[in-house]
Amino acid sequence: MVKNCAKSYVLLLIAMLGSSAFSVSEPQTDTEQDVAVETYDPPVPLEKENPNYPRDAQLAGIEGWVTLHYMVSPSGNPYEIEVVDSSGNRSLERAARRAAKKYQYDPAQLNGTPIDAGAATRITFALSGGVSGVSVKFKKLYRRFQEAAQNGNLKDMEVLIAKINDLETQNLFEASIRYTVQGSYAQLINDHDGVRMAFTRALDLDEDQDGAYLTEPQRPNLLVALMQAQVATQHFKDALDTWKKLAVLIEDPQRKSRLQRQADQIQQFIQEGGPIEVSGRIRGHYRYKYRLIGNSFSVSSINGRLAEAQIYCDRGIKGFALEEDMSFEIPEEFGECNLIIIGDPETTFTVFEGS
Repeated sequence: MVKNCAKSYVLLLIAMLGSSAFSVSEPQTDTEQDVAVETYDPPVPLEKENPNYPRDAQLAGIEGWVTLHYMVSPSGNPYEIEVVDSSGNRSLERAARRAAKKYQYDPAQLNGTPIDAGAATRITFALSGGVSGVSVKFKKLYRRFQEAAQNGNLKDMEVLIAKINDLETQNLFEASIRYTVQGSYAQLINDHDGVRMAFTRALDLDEDQDGAYLTEPQRPNLLVALMQAQVATQHFKDALDTWKKLAVLIEDPQRKSRLQRQADQIQQFIQEGGPIEVSGRIRGHYRYKYRLIGNSFSVSSINGRLAEAQIYCDRGIKGFALEEDMSFEIPEEFGECNLIIIGDPETTFTVFEGS
């Protein structure tokens, strides 16, 4: 019942809106050389007990999700546990962190020796049987948003999307509609970063719930929109990951061929290591996430306040104060890294990679 209802909501909307040391240095050019890169076996979870569902959230019928990043010690214990994204409910975030502290891992291994390494997990809080509806207030705002969209009234849509965003999400069903509304509106106003964030959440939620909220035709359409938004915002590694999911879903050979060529061009660009300038903006969760392509970056053109930055890598987590126009060098042995920038909402900046 929940799955069919959720899919009908989202279908209507899409049909309506359209298809070791961390160094800091001045920027410089290094001489190219071949470097032997060590590989390692990442940590493997042995025991991950479900968190206790907070009683207050349970009684209120609140569902949600939390994404955690942390390090795993050579003894297999998580530490430096951080919430990097969530549906916004603090009691769920606290419950997720408490649960992660008790996780047990087979630690990462380098040449047979246990080492510290990064790991991540996404915890979904869903009530037994699911929640079959949305709040009365959300339903009214959603219907008014539909009417404004049908009439092409962008001014009313802007007001209504702000009101929808101000509501606390009550359950996963409501969240799936909310993220799809956000992404669809962002498409209309050419907000590529908004599309990227909203459709990522909508698709992740649908995947977590075994396809409960999107129909088979909807899923590839959202993935295509997401991939194009990732390309437009130069989140190239994320775009390639999206393509991997999309490639098995697209049936139209011409469409698939066009997207394959685009993915090949992205892969070639990454391999050539060309310079990249990524425009970033802090949104509601006070954080901005970007998957680094190389091991050096700088942040410039800061308009607002940035508090700090963190890198979450395969083999290390580091936090540091940002200095504008300084080049930050990450040791190659850290592996692939996500850059998290923390600051005030609506702060804008540019992340620069490459020579």
